[in-house]
Amino acid sequence: MLKSRKLSSGNVANRKCEICRKTFEKQRMGQKVCSAACSYKKVIADSQKLARKQNRQMKAEFNQNDKGWNFEQAQKAFNAFIRARDKDLGCISCVGANESNQFDAGHYRTIGAAGQLRFTEDNCHRQCSQCNRKKSGNIREYRIMLIQKIGLTRVEALETNNSIKRWTIPELQMIATKYKIKLKELNDE
Repeated sequence: MLKSRKLSSGNVANRKCEICRKTFEKQRMGQKVCSAACSYKKVIADSQKLARKQNRQMKAEFNQNDKGWNFEQAQKAFNAFIRARDKDLGCISCVGANESNQFDAGHYRTIGAAGQLRFTEDNCHRQCSQCNRKKSGNIREYRIMLIQKIGLTRVEALETNNSIKRWTIPELQMIATKYKIKLKELNDE
């Protein structure tokens, strides 16, 4: 027969209840709460904590298999890299005339028109939000400055690239990882 262990009178330990935070005298080994009411509240709190953990795990699994979420993660990583790469340059369209503006990673050929160039570094440069959003990319000036930056041959290669690209989830995950690493390397320099 197992006998329950009781603390000897010389070994009385006071501790705080995990639920109500009141100090109580420990009656048995492993006692963490002061009363049955707090014990019930602890069971409820533990089950809610477990449910939140399972919910986070399910969401993470869903996100790993969700193409839209992976596109978003890859685009965020790519854009962050572009902004960091060009941080010392002004806006490619207006040559930094709007220095006070916030900067975007502006695509020369838009994602809607040329989705295959979405993650092409030659196609994306630092651009002020004024030019990118309000002037629809300010493409004429963008092209002039882009030719100066990367050369006419590479600009024409961008303009004539009309291939079709269907991104897979593993490709998007690799792109996100690649640009997170490249950003870290840029920041470490």
